Amino acid sequence: MHRKALVAPALVAAYNRCMNAVDRVDQLRSTNPTRRREKRLHMSVFTWLLDLSIINAYALHHHLNETSSASITLRDFKRSIADMLTRNQKRLQQQRVRRLQKRTHDVIDDVVGADESLHIITPNSTQHSNGKLTCYLCSLRGMARKSKYGCAKCERGFHVACFSAFHYKGVFQTNAPHLQDALEAIARAPTGDPVAFTRKRRNRTIIPISQLTLPIKPVPQMDEKTLVRELVRARPDELTDMKQQLETLNGKLGKLLKFQLEFHALIEDSEERSYALAAALDYKDESVQDGFFGLLLEMVVNKLKG
Repeated sequence: MHRKALVAPALVAAYNRCMNAVDRVDQLRSTNPTRRREKRLHMSVFTWLLDLSIINAYALHHHLNETSSASITLRDFKRSIADMLTRNQKRLQQQRVRRLQKRTHDVIDDVVGADESLHIITPNSTQHSNGKLTCYLCSLRGMARKSKYGCAKCERGFHVACFSAFHYKGVFQTNAPHLQDALEAIARAPTGDPVAFTRKRRNRTIIPISQLTLPIKPVPQMDEKTLVRELVRARPDELTDMKQQLETLNGKLGKLLKFQLEFHALIEDSEERSYALAAALDYKDESVQDGFFGLLLEMVVNKLKG
């Protein structure tokens, strides 16, 4: 048999000549790879090229600094590159954290609970949304639970118990040790302390303090006969509360309200009881044809006589 001389491709010849170096690169990459699970082939190629460039840079650094770089491992070399590339961003982030910590420490710890504090739990508005916001403390604890309440200043959603634990950490650390996990979640928050006014836009689901309204006493729905009895027994401040319902009924009740207001002071004044009784009796004689006022005046007369 005769062998024929073949011209090997340059790539094959280069690999045979540098086989040990290729194996060394594979060895270094296997111990410190850029691990990222990817289904996209081009991203896997990118991470391989990234590792290859770092290994080449490490080899050049080791060759140029043989005496001082003997103790530097590839892991430390990659870490130093990452620190150098992220140094500016980390510095800006730390400055922002310190600024927020300095500002929110005084706002939350010293002012919450004071008369002028704006950290107030309020019901959420349903004008622009369904009124439910994710509870901030629950989100720090890894739970996505929603609440119908929120803090007017933080502009975040809170459950009632979560609002207290979030804004009064010192009290709960002393008196509620079973809430330690929740308190530790607050301490692990990005800023270390509760943040006030971090939103760039106002959360329209949170009702501003200037728009808060307190519940009003509901006006019971009554028929005319029951309403007459309630009017006779009512105090002057209660008459004002009942005015809204009076306006929805017939005009006689408007006259009844005026009559009751005129005679209420006389009924309460013992010296004027006789005058009020006489006036009521005269009024009754003039209104004897009207059963509505007849019922009213009969009750007033009985009250004056009693």
